[in-house]
Amino acid sequence: MADEVFIDDLIDPDGAEPIAYNWDEEFQRHILSVLLVDRQFLLQSLDLIKPNYFTNKAQRQICSILFEFFKKYRLLPKRDFIVQEIKSAISDEKSLAFYLGEINTLFDYFEPGLESRDYLQDKIAYFAKIQAIQTAFHQCLKFIDQSPESEDTWIKVYEKLREAMTVDRNFEIGIDYLANLKDRYASSEEDDENFEIFPTGFQDVDTSITNGGYCKGEILAIVAGSGVGKSVLMTSMAADWLIQGKHGVYISLELDAEKVAERFDAIVADLPIKTLHQNKEEVIERVSNFMSSNPAEIPLIIKQFPAGTADVNTVRAYLSQLKFHGFNPDFVVVDYVGEMRDIPGLPTHESRERLVRDLRGLATEENIFVTTALQPNRISKEVQESKYIDENHLADSFGQIRPLDGCISLNQNDGEKTVSVGRGYVIKQRDGKSRFSFFLDFNPETLRIRQLSKEKYKSTMAKHFEQASDETEVDSIPSSKSTKRRKKMTEEDKVEQVVKKGWEPSEPDNN
Repeated sequence: MADEVFIDDLIDPDGAEPIAYNWDEEFQRHILSVLLVDRQFLLQSLDLIKPNYFTNKAQRQICSILFEFFKKYRLLPKRDFIVQEIKSAISDEKSLAFYLGEINTLFDYFEPGLESRDYLQDKIAYFAKIQAIQTAFHQCLKFIDQSPESEDTWIKVYEKLREAMTVDRNFEIGIDYLANLKDRYASSEEDDENFEIFPTGFQDVDTSITNGGYCKGEILAIVAGSGVGKSVLMTSMAADWLIQGKHGVYISLELDAEKVAERFDAIVADLPIKTLHQNKEEVIERVSNFMSSNPAEIPLIIKQFPAGTADVNTVRAYLSQLKFHGFNPDFVVVDYVGEMRDIPGLPTHESRERLVRDLRGLATEENIFVTTALQPNRISKEVQESKYIDENHLADSFGQIRPLDGCISLNQNDGEKTVSVGRGYVIKQRDGKSRFSFFLDFNPETLRIRQLSKEKYKSTMAKHFEQASDETEVDSIPSSKSTKRRKKMTEEDKVEQVVKKGWEPSEPDNN
């Protein structure tokens, strides 16, 4: 694979000298370092870059290995693979040290922060377009010199110039609908055996989704007010995915990474979070036993970025850096959009919608499942008293819901918070039912959030209502607009009031 050949087709048509980048070596190194870790960047650059464009001979060889490996396996080669190919091709110890040194430099050169990604892609594309036009121009002159008055000559000139003008970034071809009909169904049967889903853990929600959960390439958002539990729910779901053998990244833009880790400890060990340190031996044992079924060497990485400093490109660059270390996550939790860096020059509502859209794009590009959270607006607190937070109550931007594959709100009024229960509401579900509610049990000690039966919810609320109004006369539902009467409420009345206040789940629909 690593034979050092690739000169002939890169010679200038006039026989002058090989085509090469005129940028300095550091700039070329920056390009190659991104090619090594960013699959999308590499895919779009395959036909725009030739290994011999690089002026450093080690970079030329590394680029050649990278391109050949990717074309054959459609995967990015790990550092060890490139090292092995270089060792197989270079026998001289002194030269080998030079090549291996350049490999290490390239992999260490990359840093998070791919804001320059588009800039680099433009530079590569412009260089390739210029070379294509120059090559086509020289070839056209030869055609004209040989037979200037032939109609075939001008057909060739037109085709060469047209071909040169189409040089641009590459993209995956996509699916030929009819030609791939049988292949799609054959491959889908194979995929079903190894199909990865990401369930929420709420039975009513998961059974309403076509596949029984979310898939890679999709994004789910949790909406809840401060302190209700959107971050806790994402941690709880992530813990369940880990035990299923998946591995992921939890990116916190709000809470310290150590605090996030403690939340995982409480959920995984099923112990009160306040007692973790005094029961550390038990925590270690339970977490170790819990994770023993996960085959991943590193099942979870928790990373904190300061609030307001990270955007989607930062996340993309960070994931690329993780690949340097051989870590390719199945899911990424971003906690949360409201703490991400807004896109400069855009109003807040447009920026937030773009951030959610770009996170969805990242999920597709990296073939991962993304979960994040959204903040509701001020009136959502009043809404939760008897109804549900929906798309009309999103803070900053209504448009945030458009790119989402799923959106669930957590609803909890003061009475429910007292007895640690609440209500979930499926605002949107792209691939299943939506617009229905379900009941929740919040465990403030172990931080688990689980689905609760309607009967258990009603009895819990009725008991709370009884304790709150014991030996006290309370206002009942008004019998008319102008008249109120007072009476002693029975147990049945209290349960009925729970239902009348809107805490009964609505019927699901297919919107």
